[in-house]
Amino acid sequence: MSQYYEMSVEIRGYDPLRVSAIKDAADAEWAFDDWYEAKPPAKPCISAHSRSNLCGGESEAEFARRLGSAIWKANNDYCEVTVHATYLEDQPFETYTSDEEDFDEWVRQRNGGTTDADQD
Repeated sequence: MSQYYEMSVEIRGYDPLRVSAIKDAADAEWAFDDWYEAKPPAKPCISAHSRSNLCGGESEAEFARRLGSAIWKANNDYCEVTVHATYLEDQPFETYTSDEEDFDEWVRQRNGGTTDADQD
């Protein structure tokens, strides 16, 4: 069963000479969209995000470990890997329906506090 997610990754403390390999390794684990680089004076950081499906019952934590392992292998050393996982299929939401009372209030406000019936 697949589950729809938005995943983003931030990578810090990496070998600057390994950036291309790191991006390729991460992209092999999840089809990330554009990559972004923090420019000095900020601490060097590369990041990306994308939406896709986790498949085969893989959890968010398992994905984060798999992605981190691929990045560490490509970096050939430790670097900080932060994964933000947002489950997109069942997000909290609010529904707002305007009823006739709302319309009547809107008409009153539009007419300076009076209804059309008040003006007759």
